[in-house]
Amino acid sequence: MKKFRFLIIVAMVITIPAFAALAVSAYESFSAGMGYETDEEAIAASQAFWAAGGGEAGMAAVQEVINAYEGTTGVKGDFDHDGIPDNQQTAKSTTQTTTQSASQPTQKTETAETAETSEAETAEPVHEHSYRKEITTMPTCTEEGVETYTCDCGDTYTEKIPAKGHDEGEWVTEVEPTCTTPGKEVRKCTTCGEVLEEREIPALGHKPGEWEVTKQADWIHDGEQIKKCTVCEEILETQVIPANHVPLYIIGGCVLAVIILIVVIVCVKKKGKSKDKDKSKE
Repeated sequence: MKKFRFLIIVAMVITIPAFAALAVSAYESFSAGMGYETDEEAIAASQAFWAAGGGEAGMAAVQEVINAYEGTTGVKGDFDHDGIPDNQQTAKSTTQTTTQSASQPTQKTETAETAETSEAETAEPVHEHSYRKEITTMPTCTEEGVETYTCDCGDTYTEKIPAKGHDEGEWVTEVEPTCTTPGKEVRKCTTCGEVLEEREIPALGHKPGEWEVTKQADWIHDGEQIKKCTVCEEILETQVIPANHVPLYIIGGCVLAVIILIVVIVCVKKKGKSKDKDKSKE
């Protein structure tokens, strides 16, 4: 039994200093991590932490102690059961004065930041253009067109549309040729109707028909005959039909013969009468 007690005492003698050293090391680490300036501040903070029940409430209590010591550096005092110094009233008044003077630039900074945030929130978002395309001037075969792009904000810009160029059609007779006049053939653009090319169609030339009597010849007067173009009916040639004088000559000859016969008969009769008178005289 005595040996057992002895062993317990030896164990306590060995372990207690070790635990003490470990606690001191942990305390120093905690103090260094929290930024305590004095051991007294660290003890007060520890008491306040456990008095508040730990957790977030304990950390809030520790922050109050740190704030109090930041305002009353070098002021010592006893701590009550809450871990707050007895001279906290003095520290609080000093802290309030220091906090007010220190918070003024902070409030100004916060006000400026709030104003900047408000301006950023109220500032209009960056507008991204969304354009609608519309052909305001249609292109032609020879002239460029215009395409207008319009955004809802009113911004516009234009782009040129290339000219289409002519589209050649087939050759078309514009003026028909005649027997004596050449015609004309043209090639137009099928889009705008502009004449792109033209060429001459040679005259067709006359096509003579048969002789046609326009005036019959008689015994005295000459007649006439013509030859026309079968296409345009233009008189191409004219000929005289000689008068047929033969019947006239025959009739004239007969008349002359009758006259001569009559004269002869008259003369013969006169001679006969003369002979009769002469015979009667004798």
